[in-house]
Amino acid sequence: MFAALLCALLLPASAALADDLDAARTALDNRDYASALRLLTPLAESGNAEAQFRLGTLYGKGLGTTRDVRRAAAYYSAAAQQGHAAAQERYGILLLEGREIDINPRKAALWLSMAANQNRPEAQYLLGLMHYKGIGMRRDEVAGTLWLEKAAAQGWREAQRTLAQIFSKGINGMPPDQQRARYWFARSIGNI
Repeated sequence: MFAALLCALLLPASAALADDLDAARTALDNRDYASALRLLTPLAESGNAEAQFRLGTLYGKGLGTTRDVRRAAAYYSAAAQQGHAAAQERYGILLLEGREIDINPRKAALWLSMAANQNRPEAQYLLGLMHYKGIGMRRDEVAGTLWLEKAAAQGWREAQRTLAQIFSKGINGMPPDQQRARYWFARSIGNI
């Protein structure tokens, strides 16, 4: 009886939240950022990860509001902590770049790693570069190359170009591999 009553009370609320999120998506599609901001704010404040991510994007880009990277980072962080892959990626990028927030390469590596493990190609690319250059972690060219290859396999052009350069020069004491360099170069320009 209690479970049925609880469901009866919560079902309309969850349907209303879904409707508001759909309305916010429509507003974003129509570039009505002020309406999207108004619709997303209560959803984000109630803990909706998708709304937090989208609100972070609005604040990060200054769409429908004044640009506020700190507020964007707070919303990305909240969504990232709930496992939202795109938010993990964006939050990691903000921490890596340090634009208007403190640079924290170790924390950036943590969030980018979580996003990369959810197949986010930009996170895989950045994590590969961080491994390759030893930014926020111990330098590991082999791990860096593996992450770059994952991003490149998903069509991330910068990863494809980077791999072409790496293989044309050789890596980690290994001789150049011109066949692999040509392959990734061709992929980067859309010939494969």
